[in-house]
Amino acid sequence: MKVQPYLIIVVLLIGTITPVVRPQLTALQTLVATSGLATIAANSAGVFELSFEKLLLIGLTTAIVLRPRTDVDPSAYCDAYPTYTYDSTYNLCYRSVMTPLLSAPDAEAACSADGPRAQLIRITDDHIYAFVLLQITLNGFSNMYFQGKRSTPTGPFLYNDGTPVTYFRWDAGEPSSDTYLRTDTDTRLMEVSSGSSARSYICAVY
Repeated sequence: MKVQPYLIIVVLLIGTITPVVRPQLTALQTLVATSGLATIAANSAGVFELSFEKLLLIGLTTAIVLRPRTDVDPSAYCDAYPTYTYDSTYNLCYRSVMTPLLSAPDAEAACSADGPRAQLIRITDDHIYAFVLLQITLNGFSNMYFQGKRSTPTGPFLYNDGTPVTYFRWDAGEPSSDTYLRTDTDTRLMEVSSGSSARSYICAVY
């Protein structure tokens, strides 16, 4: 089977725009995505002879459907999480957990168990970082885990959906070669740990 050169371009385009498939797809979105990928595969097998323009349009449509969502409004979903609180200042639906203290993997699992949109909180900018510092103070946290981990000692830190963490406020000497992100006990700055120690955490809806 001869793969058309432009097909490679389309596949690369989908891979660039779509770092991970969203877990919460509607039935229509799933149908569109499945049909788009099937059409591209059929074209590569010679079943169809689509023009580059049509194939590109199908590829773009599929990539847009599958791209990670960045426009979710937490307030629209907070009612489904009765133990969570919505803060309009930070546009966050969250719950802060002081006890029981958990390891990083267990904290991730505890948040996920709350519902399909619940995850460890993401610190994405100064605004959310200020919220985390406020929660640490109000709840008397010593330190806490937040979302972001890596698979190798020098690899990039990634969110749960596979997108890279781009916001850091490192403590002195960080990052170390460990895996999970957390706040330091004294400085409240970010550090990396093995994730095995039991810490506080915040879950949020995304």
